[in-house]
Amino acid sequence: KLGAQFAFAVDIDPQALQATLANGQVNAINMDNLQVGLPETLHAPADILIANILLGPLIELQDSFHRLLK
Repeated sequence: KLGAQFAFAVDIDPQALQATLANGQVNAINMDNLQVGLPETLHAPADILIANILLGPLIELQDSFHRLLK
């Protein structure tokens, strides 16, 4: 809604992914512009990554994050 052409929503919790899809629909997000999935299911590189998680999971996911970024 703020101008991004495409967004990836990534989480390791399937319930969080379901909530993301539901929130996208409630907020009238064009779901063609949003891909939601586990880190290993996303293959296109991203320009930026924003993480709102604790340090432990950040460290565990560093290889996945590296793979997901351009």
